Amino acid sequence: MQKLIVSLLGLKGGSGKSTTARMLATAYAEAGLSVKIADFDVWQQTASQWSARRLGKGHKPDVPVECFNSIKKVLREPCAIMICDVAGNPEVSALKIAEASDVILIPTDVSVDDLASQLSFIRQLVNAGIDRSKIMMVVNNLYENATASEAAREAISAQGLAHTKSELVGRPAYQNAQNQGLAVYQTQFASLNDRALNVAREIIEFVKSKTEDKAA
Repeated sequence: MQKLIVSLLGLKGGSGKSTTARMLATAYAEAGLSVKIADFDVWQQTASQWSARRLGKGHKPDVPVECFNSIKKVLREPCAIMICDVAGNPEVSALKIAEASDVILIPTDVSVDDLASQLSFIRQLVNAGIDRSKIMMVVNNLYENATASEAAREAISAQGLAHTKSELVGRPAYQNAQNQGLAVYQTQFASLNDRALNVAREIIEFVKSKTEDKAA
C-alpha cells in the first residue's frame, strides 16, 4: 500500500486531536497495519507519554509514537500509515503538513466558539490552496447538547465539509482509558466503546475513500 498521511490539525487546544489520533492509530494497529503516530508536540510530548504508559501496561498491539518537527522527516518513515498529531507549535507549519497530507481531520466541539475557530482555520487552509474534499471535521459533543449539535452540523455542511455523524461525549471513562495507555473505545463501558468505535469507523471509511481516490 502507498504511504498514507493522516493529520490532526486545528487552532483549538483540547478539541480532541490527540484523542482522535490515538484512537485511529490503535484501530489500524489492531487491524495489523503498519502505523505510527508522529507527535509534533515536541514540548509536551503527550502522545509519546501515552505510548509509554501503553508499553508500561503491556497493552497490545504496540502503537509506536515518535516526535517530529518536520513533515519531510515523516515522509521518509517506512510505516504505511503516519498519523500526525499536530499541536499549536509555532515552530511547525500547519500548512506544510496539510499540503503533504492525504486526509486532514479537524476535531471540534459543537460550541459556537470552538466551531467558529476551527471553521476559520479551515478557510485559511482552503484559501492557501488545500483541497477541502480531503478535510473531515470530527464532531465532539462534550455536554450532549442536541440543539448545538444540530446547529454545528448545519454550519459544517454549509461549508461543503465532510463530518462525522457519530460523536464523542464528555465522560471520565474516556480520559481514564487514555490515562492507562488505551484508546477511547477501550473503556469498561460497552456503550461508550460503541460510540467511540462508530466515530473511528466513520473516519476510517473516509480515509479509505481518499486512498482509493489517490490510487485512481
